[in-house]
Amino acid sequence: MSTWIATLYKAVTSTLVSVAVRTADCLSPLYKPIISAGTEELPEDMAKKVSIANTICLVTALMLFVPGTLYTLHSGLWGIYIPAVIEAILFCCIIYLNKKRLYNIASTSMLMLHCACAAYFGILLGQLINITLAAVFLFGLSFLIYSKPRQQLTGLSATLATVVLLELNYYYGLFPPMELSVADQYLLRWIALPCALLLDVLVMTFYIRENQGLYHRLKMFVYKVSHELRNQLNAMALAAQLIKREIK
Repeated sequence: MSTWIATLYKAVTSTLVSVAVRTADCLSPLYKPIISAGTEELPEDMAKKVSIANTICLVTALMLFVPGTLYTLHSGLWGIYIPAVIEAILFCCIIYLNKKRLYNIASTSMLMLHCACAAYFGILLGQLINITLAAVFLFGLSFLIYSKPRQQLTGLSATLATVVLLELNYYYGLFPPMELSVADQYLLRWIALPCALLLDVLVMTFYIRENQGLYHRLKMFVYKVSHELRNQLNAMALAAQLIKREIK
């Protein structure tokens, strides 16, 4: 039974991977020019950061527009849809800034727009938005798109200010959240949660790719430390067994 399940799992996984690869190949003429906007004649490190910024802006714009449209068609709440569309357009404008080689303005605007997006929807929707996932994404984004310590500190400060603002609003009730039915709350939560997780996974994936050397060194360090600890624990367990036998 377990062999049959493992075979089925491998078959399904390989099928999904092949479908994803084929889909990416078919859509590459559409998204590759957007992702590579402004990377011409740039050094490799700088080109990677611009491509990462374009990718995150594109993914965020799509997540704001597509799920926002579907949710509005279901619930009819234009107070959520209109700001989502405006922010999606602004994220597309950041890609345009990179294309015009205004890299510093684009990177700063991207982080500030993400903070503003988190603050607005956090205030509007209250506890339906998981601020922890948004904070993880914003902290990771600060280290991913900025290389100078001063810029990283600015990004971390903006993220911390956003989190503090939302926590104060939750505690004191400065701005009451939008009133939604139970069905709308449930649907919105299950739309927002995968989107936030996708952004976190995207940032972590880019961060791991950008720090492959550090990742492998940390992996070897953890392996060596765990190996040494295991040896010491085995020796202690053996000594404990010998003492127990002597006592008996």
